[in-house]
Amino acid sequence: MEELKDKICIVTGSSSGIGKAVAKSLAKIGARVTMVSRDKPRGRIAYEEARQIGGDNVKWIPTDLSLRSSIENMVNTFQSQHERLDILLNCAGENIMKKEMTPEGFDRLFFTNYLSHFLITNLLFEPLKNAAPSKVITISGSSHKAKRGEGNFDAVMDFDDLQGNQHYSYAKYAKQYVLAKVLLTYELSRRWESYGIASTTLCPGLTRTNHTDTMPLPLNFLFYL
Repeated sequence: MEELKDKICIVTGSSSGIGKAVAKSLAKIGARVTMVSRDKPRGRIAYEEARQIGGDNVKWIPTDLSLRSSIENMVNTFQSQHERLDILLNCAGENIMKKEMTPEGFDRLFFTNYLSHFLITNLLFEPLKNAAPSKVITISGSSHKAKRGEGNFDAVMDFDDLQGNQHYSYAKYAKQYVLAKVLLTYELSRRWESYGIASTTLCPGLTRTNHTDTMPLPLNFLFYL
């Protein structure tokens, strides 16, 4: 853990769940952490909690990860403060059961859970390259694989209807964004290895976060148990 002291890190989705726990853990061991989450009370409370642990080593850039413009502003702000980035942790996620579009015309489920990670990671290529050896860690999951009772229902990338604008199915597109993050990880690993940037993904398993809050009450209660 001493190796992470003074490392410059960005943690998305840091207002709750895995992102918040990661940010506080990094702050505890002396890393220089930039927390990224929406400008809401939960985000500010998480920032204040992490700052009590890490002091001035902890920063917060309020960002709406459903908006490309907000992501670009976040990256510009970070780059004005840092020339390098040692670790990018893509922990953000949003569970949206119904079809919903962002103000910029993207499907909110697909953009928040995948395209935002794609955009942030690529926009931060130069700081990651400057810090080599550096890392990109993306929380994905394993829900792209068929579960017991689903039959042969593995995720596939539907490039003819990538955002579900023609025929939307939450089950289908929730699986698709997980698969997309896994594929992004492998492709980053292939393309960026020569620059000294490692890319990895992980499935956290059943973890108590706010990700199930939008699910129907019986299902939410089942996940809680």
